[in-house]
Formats: sequence, structure tokens, C-alpha cells
Amino acid sequence: LLGFEILQDTTSIFPVTTFLLTQLTYKGYLASERYMQQENIFMKDMLLIPWNSCNNHWALLVVKPKEKHILYLDSMHPVDDKVENLLWYFLCTYAKTVKTDIRQDEWKRYSSSMCRMPRQLNGWDCGVFTCMAARYTAEKRQLTFSQEDMIYARQRIRTELLMGRLLPLDMMTSTEIQKRKSNEELIMDMVGCRPRN
Repeated sequence: LLGFEILQDTTSIFPVTTFLLTQLTYKGYLASERYMQQENIFMKDMLLIPWNSCNNHWALLVVKPKEKHILYLDSMHPVDDKVENLLWYFLCTYAKTVKTDIRQDEWKRYSSSMCRMPRQLNGWDCGVFTCMAARYTAEKRQLTFSQEDMIYARQRIRTELLMGRLLPLDMMTSTEIQKRKSNEELIMDMVGCRPRN
């Protein structure tokens, strides 16, 4: 994930590559282990793991090792035991390599509906919902965005990628957008630039 310097304590958050669960699925644990670098993920407060299901849908898994919580954030709200079991297999195998004891009965799993994950209303915004869920979760905010925010969220993500940094999450909802003439004007205000007349 881009620009974690905007977050207060970036050392406690571990953004994981999209390849982790894919490699685990098709090539096994040894192929996926290299994505963990040399860190003990159980010392982190939060792991953000994007999941691409069947190459046609994005969701987010959030692991909170210190709290022993696994959150499954999917904007379509299905229950995906397969990916959660795959993640659990990874955590158990990884725990052995770092000599950490974990017990499944001590961990709690939370579904999208339990986490109040906003629901997408079309078939193409899952990636944006996933990025938004990662950003809000990393900043410990409630998931208050909605389908109405997706056009603006896409423009905002584009702007952040072009700038190479994250912008503050202020004025993120469609309510704020409606107060402005356009999404472009809002983004220009956030980055501190205005077009010349």
C-alpha cells in the first residue's frame, strides 16, 4: 500500500502483497513465505491482506495478531470459509517458523456484516471498496463510505498514485462532495492547487 507515512504508527501495520494468498493456493507455503520479509508478523498490530477470488473479485482480510482477530471485509458480503481456512493454514505454518504458539480456539473471526462493511451495488467497484476498507481500517476509522462515494474514491486513488503519497481522509464522504461543484475541485483543494485563469 502506498504512502503509509500519513498514518501515525506505520511500524504496527503490515501491508501484505496481493500475491501472498495466490501463491499459497497454487504453490504452497514455501512460495508464499518470502512475502513476509524478515519480520515476525505476530508482533504487528495489523496485517492488511488483499484477496483476489477467481481473478474476478477483490476482498480484504485483516489480521490483528495481538487481539487475535481475523476480519473478512468483502463488499459483496459472502462468507468465504475457503480463504479464511487458507489464511489460518498460513498463520499456523508461519507461527512454527517463528516459534510462536497459536491456537485456533483463541482467535475470533468476523464477517463482513459483523464489521459493517459497506455493500457494493454493482459488479465492478470491489477493488475500490477493498482499497477504501484497507485505508479506513489502517487509520482505525469506522467504514463509513458507500457506493455513492466510489466515483470520488477512484479519482482520489488516481490522484494519490500520481502524487506518490496518501492524502488525509478528511472530506471523504459523498455528503462533503455534494457541497462542492465537482470532484475535481475537491481534489484540487486537498492537494493545494487551483487551475490558472
